[in-house]
Amino acid sequence: MAQERNVCAGPFGAVYDFYIERPLLARLILGAMWGVDPRPFYRSLASVSSLPDGATVLDVPCGGGVALRGLRPSQRVHWVGVDIEPDKLRLADRMPEVPPSIEDLPQIERTALDDRIDLKAMRASLDALAGDLHLTRATRFVNVLDAGPTRVQQGPSSAPYETGFEVSLEVPIFDTGTPRVRKAEARYAQALARFGQAALAARVEVRKAYARLRAAHDIALRQRDEMLPLRRSIAEADRLRYDAGQISVFDLLADSRSQIAGVSDYLQSVRDFWIARASLDAALSGPVPQL
Repeated sequence: MAQERNVCAGPFGAVYDFYIERPLLARLILGAMWGVDPRPFYRSLASVSSLPDGATVLDVPCGGGVALRGLRPSQRVHWVGVDIEPDKLRLADRMPEVPPSIEDLPQIERTALDDRIDLKAMRASLDALAGDLHLTRATRFVNVLDAGPTRVQQGPSSAPYETGFEVSLEVPIFDTGTPRVRKAEARYAQALARFGQAALAARVEVRKAYARLRAAHDIALRQRDEMLPLRRSIAEADRLRYDAGQISVFDLLADSRSQIAGVSDYLQSVRDFWIARASLDAALSGPVPQL
């Protein structure tokens, strides 16, 4: 069976992540080495920005994550990147065990407000707007008198320079700066409102993620410490009853199916716990804003 050739393999494959992030350089390398035009690929990334919040993206093969450049600022999607190399697709033999306890985080909302990347980016934008507003206010009053020495040349280029004293008077006739100040203040108020809304949403997201983590942890521990031993005890008792002729083989098979279902429920609860753990970590870090 013929195998497909990887056009990005070879010497340039080692620096793929570098040049694929630079469309012009990628066009030169891919076109010269393999006759590939990457422009349709870059155009296809625009479809990512049209995805609604909550959508799931399966990026195969993900490479260095170049497709992430298609995301809008603060766009909330579930992004799953998968590499096609066999060594990276190998699954673990088993899921890690649920820890006996999880840390108490009474200041988790404050931690999110201080550390989330999206809030830091919005705070930096607020500082920039505040700086613009300060500059606008500082230049509201125009210096109406500028005086200083001058050196000019009158007549042809061969004429000598003449020195003297120049006085200028500049007065804003129609614009005193008030409209610019009000516009800057309105922009700052809008940005401040967006920042407040984002901070409130971050607090809610982190609080809900932490509550889901604690609930998932309690369920997993109960499944492991209570339900599994109980089902095991029931199975042992039914085996004794079967040996004594009190139940049929069909009852024993039904009990075995119930025990298998109990193990499956426990594994599901462990999976839910680690998903909740990852969701909390993502909520604490926040979405990466597009620069």
